[in-house]
Amino acid sequence: MFIKRIIATTASIALVLSSLLQFSPAFAAAVTTPANQSVSSDSTTGASVSLPALVITETAPGDIPAATLTWTLPSGYMFDVSSVANVVYAGTDLAGSAAVVFVGTTGFSITVSATSSAAGSLVIGSVTALKVKASNGSPIIAAGNILLTSG
Repeated sequence: MFIKRIIATTASIALVLSSLLQFSPAFAAAVTTPANQSVSSDSTTGASVSLPALVITETAPGDIPAATLTWTLPSGYMFDVSSVANVVYAGTDLAGSAAVVFVGTTGFSITVSATSSAAGSLVIGSVTALKVKASNGSPIIAAGNILLTSG
């Protein structure tokens, strides 16, 4: 069986190849903790793969904006929407939704309701992981990085 390596997840978000975060420019000052995970294109017929927790750490208070933040998977991948990842806020006053909300099978969002007054962090999937799988194993899906990009 030929296993194709699909995703080297870089938690720069950190969720899982050109994922897009839509947010205000102030969020660009936050630092993410890299996380790596491989997903075989054979997973289209098998189990979903749990991703490492996605960690976003503010470098200054308020770097994570009060907004609905959305991440999107690249073509060829999908979330296991039965595994609803938890969201943890650490930092004075930083608050928001306790779990992700899936946008179809290719994206998710969280709602940050209050910004921090002391630098904090946002962790997605620390207890219940986000899970992904290939949505189509053929033709071969390209390997690459999942990047969180600004604006």
